[in-house]
Amino acid sequence: MIASDDGTETWESMLLAGQADFHTLAPTENGVYVYNSVASMLMYSGDGEEWTDLFRGALRDIAVDPDDPDHVLLTTDNGVETYRRGYDPRVLAKTDGIALIEWVDERTVVGLTVDGRVLTSTDSGNKWADAGQVRGDIEALGADSDGWQVATTDGIFESTDQGKWWRSILDLP
Repeated sequence: MIASDDGTETWESMLLAGQADFHTLAPTENGVYVYNSVASMLMYSGDGEEWTDLFRGALRDIAVDPDDPDHVLLTTDNGVETYRRGYDPRVLAKTDGIALIEWVDERTVVGLTVDGRVLTSTDSGNKWADAGQVRGDIEALGADSDGWQVATTDGIFESTDQGKWWRSILDLP
């Protein structure tokens, strides 16, 4: 992991230079969760210098609860798992195939399956409903109360109606 404190003019190594591959980062108000895919380790730091290994397991994405930074949702081969620092993760029912996940607000979570189905939960991930579909192989997801954005192999798409309709904001050849 690298950081810049001069507006990206220069970069400095912060953590495990050349020894780790951080596929997923999830910042909180007080720190950051990272997933080291080389060691299959979820890690947390409150200051960017001291790091705590939380647990070992295969993850694809991390979403931090906006009301409780000690609580995260994780996408795994088993589905979505709910995790609180200091406890073991627990698989949420009927979440198979959700690969990318993002918390939209205090209760709403959006998830994407590997085949582009968009799912939503209005109870912090306990129950899910189909919301729509995006085309292409999914790569990244961003969401907030103003809209949801998805990057796929076909382009970048945005929805402002909770995933029902998607408009292309960048087509890829």
